[in-house]
Amino acid sequence: IRTSQALHSHHLYHYKKSTSILSAKPNGDRGGFDKQNDDEAEDYLNNVARGDDASSSEYLDKMIAQALEEENSMEIPATQQKQSSSHDGNSSLTTLEETKKMIEQQQQQINLLMKLVQSRQPLPTNTERKTTSKKQRFQASQATVTQQKAINVAPLKAMLFIDGTWLYYSLNTRDSGRDPVLRKFGRGWQNYYKVDWRVLPKLICHQIEKQRNSKITFAGSERPIEVARAMVFTSAKKDTDPNSIRMRMFREMSNANYDVHMMETIGQGEKCVDIQLAVEMLHYATVPNAYDVAILLSGDKDFVPALVRTRQKGKQLCIASMKIGCNRVLYESPHIRDYDVVWLEELLDELIIPIPQDELSRRDRAGYVSVFTMMRVLRDFVGSAPDRKWVNSRDIGKYLKSIKISDSNMLEELKQCHSGLRTFLMERACNLFDVKFPGGKSGRGPDDHSFWVRVKGDTSKILIDEFKRTQFFTKEEKEFLEDYKVDKYINDASYIKTEVASEEIKSVPQN
Repeated sequence: IRTSQALHSHHLYHYKKSTSILSAKPNGDRGGFDKQNDDEAEDYLNNVARGDDASSSEYLDKMIAQALEEENSMEIPATQQKQSSSHDGNSSLTTLEETKKMIEQQQQQINLLMKLVQSRQPLPTNTERKTTSKKQRFQASQATVTQQKAINVAPLKAMLFIDGTWLYYSLNTRDSGRDPVLRKFGRGWQNYYKVDWRVLPKLICHQIEKQRNSKITFAGSERPIEVARAMVFTSAKKDTDPNSIRMRMFREMSNANYDVHMMETIGQGEKCVDIQLAVEMLHYATVPNAYDVAILLSGDKDFVPALVRTRQKGKQLCIASMKIGCNRVLYESPHIRDYDVVWLEELLDELIIPIPQDELSRRDRAGYVSVFTMMRVLRDFVGSAPDRKWVNSRDIGKYLKSIKISDSNMLEELKQCHSGLRTFLMERACNLFDVKFPGGKSGRGPDDHSFWVRVKGDTSKILIDEFKRTQFFTKEEKEFLEDYKVDKYINDASYIKTEVASEEIKSVPQN
């Protein structure tokens, strides 16, 4: 602004000089630029220094108008015009026009500078500082930082470490009173919904960014967070059904670019899974530029020592968990994490999505028989048991094997399409049947893995809903249903295993 004022004063001087040349008088008059005009010029510069843009504009307009009036009203004698050369006249006019243009350009620059100065917010007075709360000042500073943050900012690197076994049991518990997933989506939700594993890292990062933007601890830090790598640690028995919900879950996570570390379970409990996760977290904490934020998805307090050591390495730490299976140490201890716990219960609407109808049809149509027909046949057989008691799974298998459909039978269809009777009853038809396993003191042989099944009350509505979801029936299935009758396949020998093991049935809980 000071430079602009100096240049403007310089241009005003040349303007006065050029005007005095055109309007020169014998008596030495300066062509109208008297002391009064000099005082006005000084006032104008003072107004500019004060930011009075309106006064400067009025003065400039007045000054140019007076100069033009005096130029037009001048009566120069013809003898003087003849004596002055045409070259000097043209040069003077050109100088006047150039001076006008320079003054106008300089005025535009001054106007622009004054607008920039006036657009700045004034600093608060001492009184305003006292009346403004600390929270309001923080919010104002955050808004200023948000407006001034750089466009290209390198994101914070995060690594997601998942306790896969804990996550599986937290999402697939059978306690409808405590499990938020069962309350929201119903029992057997895995048959109609699926977890969108691709959005899980993004959802967790979004929750962390919200905390960074709202906490004073992270004021001024506008760096986004991106998960550079997600790792899952779990185990399973060697003979675990590959089509079970457990194995299907880890297969889907692997397809979503998670690094799934699957160990083999020997005996009743898994070993070394927690140790492997802790070792990987500490290892990458020592690798330069591996990650800035470690995210642990678990509810096990055994990870606390690893969390403390990770923070000592200068890394930030966040815990994601579910309230149904989170140890209180993880969310009550203040020195093992840098952020509040991210609860997955609050993200279920975005995390769990319906299975597309075409995908659902492909999953259920691997053979001749649809899920509806298989459910109906099983319901009719178990529900026809004497006194509607528990039925042994061996009787069910024998019955299904006796029912022919095209070049196969119902038992083979069940094994090929749904991984066997146990998996189908506990996962696909869990709304229709109760399944119980005998205790360790049942007295059966080591090769006897049978279990007990019974129908849950009125199942007509469940069958009707499944029938509506079935998009089409195969030709072989239509022929079977047209000829199907319950009495055609059930006889006196259909429940022989159930009758022989009647003492064992009494030991099975009736609720």
